[in-house]
Parts: sequence; C-alpha cells; structure tokens
Amino acid sequence: MAQPDEASAQPFDFSAVHAAVLTETLKLADSLLRQAARDIEATLFERVFDRLRTELPELVDRALREHAAIPQRPADTQD
Repeated sequence: MAQPDEASAQPFDFSAVHAAVLTETLKLADSLLRQAARDIEATLFERVFDRLRTELPELVDRALREHAAIPQRPADTQD
C-alpha cells in the first residue's frame, strides 16, 4: 500500500487533466448533439409525412375536379 507521502510526492499534471476533461466533454457534446439532430430530423419527417397524408387527398380531389372542369378541345380543331 502506498504511503500518503509517496502519493503526494507525484506531481499533478493540471494540463493533462484539463485536456482529458475537455476532450471527454467535447466527445459527449458531439454525441449528444448528433443524437439530438437525428431526433429532430425524425420528428420533422413525421410531421411532414403526417401533413402530406392529411392534405394529399384534398389536393388530388381538387386537381381531379379542376381537370374534369376544363373542356376538352375536339381533336379536329387543334392548331
């Protein structure tokens, strides 16, 4: 077992500890931000798809009604 005097005799490298803490903190921040971006992307995709699912039937109905309302030109009167 190490004596307290022996353990305290070793110098504490503040720069190394600072760099290690900073590196690990940045790794964690990167990981959390990437996961958050994936979550946001998934949420936005769901919202857009839900809106499309909701609005597409009306859009198709409107387009079909508009198309059906346009009188067809007879084939023999084309320019």
